[in-house]
Amino acid sequence: MYRLSWCYLRAIYCSIMGLKSSDFDHLEEFSATTMQPTNQSVLSVDRVLKHLLQRLCRAALYRIVLISSGICLLYVIHQTTKHLPKLNVSSNNHNNTDSLLNLRQKKEFAESRTTLKREKRLILLWNKPESVTIPFMKKEKCGDCDIIFDRQMAKESHAILIHYKNINELPDPKTRNAKQIYVWWCRESPWTTRNLYNLTIGRIFDNYFNATMTYRRDSDVFLPYAEVVHRNIDNGTSDYIPFLDSQVENMLAKKKYDVAWVVSNCYKTAGARARARFVFRLDQKGLKVDKFGKCYPLANFPAYRTTESFQRLSEYKFYLAFENAFHCRDYLTEKFWANSLYSGAVPIVWGAPKQDVERLAPRNSFIHVDDFASVGDLVKHIQDLSQNEEAYKKFFEWRFDMAKKKSKNVDEFNNWIFSRNQTFGFCELCRLLHSDRRNNHKTIPSMQEWWYSTENPDCLESFEESYQKLAN
Repeated sequence: MYRLSWCYLRAIYCSIMGLKSSDFDHLEEFSATTMQPTNQSVLSVDRVLKHLLQRLCRAALYRIVLISSGICLLYVIHQTTKHLPKLNVSSNNHNNTDSLLNLRQKKEFAESRTTLKREKRLILLWNKPESVTIPFMKKEKCGDCDIIFDRQMAKESHAILIHYKNINELPDPKTRNAKQIYVWWCRESPWTTRNLYNLTIGRIFDNYFNATMTYRRDSDVFLPYAEVVHRNIDNGTSDYIPFLDSQVENMLAKKKYDVAWVVSNCYKTAGARARARFVFRLDQKGLKVDKFGKCYPLANFPAYRTTESFQRLSEYKFYLAFENAFHCRDYLTEKFWANSLYSGAVPIVWGAPKQDVERLAPRNSFIHVDDFASVGDLVKHIQDLSQNEEAYKKFFEWRFDMAKKKSKNVDEFNNWIFSRNQTFGFCELCRLLHSDRRNNHKTIPSMQEWWYSTENPDCLESFEESYQKLAN
């Protein structure tokens, strides 16, 4: 009985106190006496049991204190965390600005801002023309680019934009860094650059430029006169084409006259002389054309390209969008986009080939001279449209489609609007600098070959032969 009790107490004592059996060596004598139950051994057992019970009580007290302390600590933690803001990952909760999620978002946002700042691109305008207005570009759509004019920043610039005029002083290609591109910038027709400005892009420019920025669609950076801007892009201006929705009906109701023509280049170029003769033939065939501009100073017309001038042109059904160059690739200028479409008149096109106009313009928005065998046929068609309201109204269906966001224009220009600045081209250049399309090591072997030799032969002619085909 005593032995069993002892073994039981010993096991309990060891489990509570974390002792080993060797700690009981001092009790060997007691173990020996327990085999002979005498009165003394009983007394010894009582002393040992008393001693063990005292040790057990102290050990139990220690454990109780530790457990109680742990419970108290857990309670304090629970009460503290109960009043902290809960972590809510729901995207609908925007009020919990102090949550850990928001702190992480703020950190990520700060890191993204740092990355964006580090990826800024500099575009140096080496020789900006006075007529060029630098557009506002949204970083979200175009990328982060700054347009600068300080030539001392040439080495730091990612692109140096060089206008085709005044190129006597150019950046030294030996100083060009590995991350920089030279861009050739032109908005005139090849006929004008060669014959009016005597521009020969000789061998000095071979392998000099890395990219081109012109109105031609085969340019590295497409810079159309249309200044095409997607409907969803807010470029910071309100200078958009009017009459895109319910105002179309009001615009049609304002039509009072048939054909308008605003012209400032009277006979300076061969193309200007050819188109003047063409308009003279239109008069001879009975088409009444109201002529304005510097070539007709006696006509009472508002300053060119002002709100008043566009309002005046909106009263006309048609506008002569006659270029000063004939059949030059993609050469469709403000005569088409601003004076015609922006004002709300149907453009009658003489200049760019019809297939090029179809690739650029809204579908069924214009009349092209190339479709008619003679001037007389063209005049009859215009007069018939002027008297047929339903047939004339079909030239405005693209506007209704745009208002309903159902426009299906050709190529990549789907659902667009127009602006009278150069946002599209500069935005495209900025995107190029941020994209994988940029090839710093690419050079154009011959600018002369690219600009002149790839042009339509009609564009570089004197227009006399082409004019004779049209003016019969």
